[in-house]
Amino acid sequence: MTQPATPATADDNDPALAVARRWSVGLLVAASLVLLAGFMATDALSGDSLQRWGGPSAEPVARLRVPSEEQVRIEEPATYGLYYEQDAPSTGVPQNLTVAVRSDQGELGLTEPEAVTSSEVDGRSFVSFQEIRIPRSGTYTVEVGRPGRATISALEDDRVVIDRVDRNAEMMQVLLGLTPAALGMALAGGLGAAALWIRHRALRAWRLSHPPPSGGAGNAR
Repeated sequence: MTQPATPATADDNDPALAVARRWSVGLLVAASLVLLAGFMATDALSGDSLQRWGGPSAEPVARLRVPSEEQVRIEEPATYGLYYEQDAPSTGVPQNLTVAVRSDQGELGLTEPEAVTSSEVDGRSFVSFQEIRIPRSGTYTVEVGRPGRATISALEDDRVVIDRVDRNAEMMQVLLGLTPAALGMALAGGLGAAALWIRHRALRAWRLSHPPPSGGAGNAR
């Protein structure tokens, strides 16, 4: 009776397939290294900007004890945010917390932020609760009053932080930090696809050059 044809199987010892395999492995290794480099660059560029998104910078204009009264020098006219800092997790801004900012021309008005933001860095939480427009550079008196009936000892680690509100700059810093990771992922994907294409092309060429046998015939009586 007729015996079925046995299909040829790819032999990795074939010189062309061996070269393709080396290229594929090399490209996959390169893709891994590029991806790792991209994430390392992102970590170096962004620092803790992702953690600080929505909160004050690492070097705010002022950090005041609760309660306290201090003279604060502000060099640049702009909108500044007030953040309540405490040990994480945040328990929220204490009720009846009072903050007053005065210049030589009188007290400045505080406003509610358009959106309440929060962040957590190194075990400390920051919650925005007010904003203030500083009209000109100068020295301002900032008075932070004790909220409600809270004792001073209960608030000894809490602070009111003042820092400039510049969400566009924050967004640009975050995007700049994420760029290397995005480029690394794109390049790594391209290298991985090239590795698969080379391997597929080599196997296809091998199969075309090694057609399956036509089969054999035998008689059984």
